[in-house]
Amino acid sequence: MDDSFDFDYLIPFCQNLWRNKDILANRKYQCLYKTIVSRIYYSAFHHAKSWLEINHNFKTREFNYETGKMQNIGGLSEHVQVFRELRKIAKDQKSLKREFFSASYKLEDLFNNRVEADYDETSIFKEIEVTDAIENAIFIVNLLKFN
Repeated sequence: MDDSFDFDYLIPFCQNLWRNKDILANRKYQCLYKTIVSRIYYSAFHHAKSWLEINHNFKTREFNYETGKMQNIGGLSEHVQVFRELRKIAKDQKSLKREFFSASYKLEDLFNNRVEADYDETSIFKEIEVTDAIENAIFIVNLLKFN
């Protein structure tokens, strides 16, 4: 049994869930849709964060000597820091400026959908929103390739 895990595995896993939705969901699609929307965000987020760490020496947390604990830099969530860093990099891009801005906004939209999926039990996701989420995550991962 392989116990390894990589957040990038979530994209093909979610695609497989999507392809098999009729078998898995037994016509109760919202549970499946919300699961896909939630997990697909984390795949894209952790991929982007790792890419920034490796390629731009990006850090989201620092040691606070007063408390003796790690804390988020600037008091901002890691999520917001990643969105902002992608926008900062976009400003310095020549040929891929639009793509980096797009990746940042797509990631932020995925985050907002993830929050809605995880915390709003009354929210309803449509098929197009789930397919868009999968496509947006794939766009982000394809843009932010590891060397």
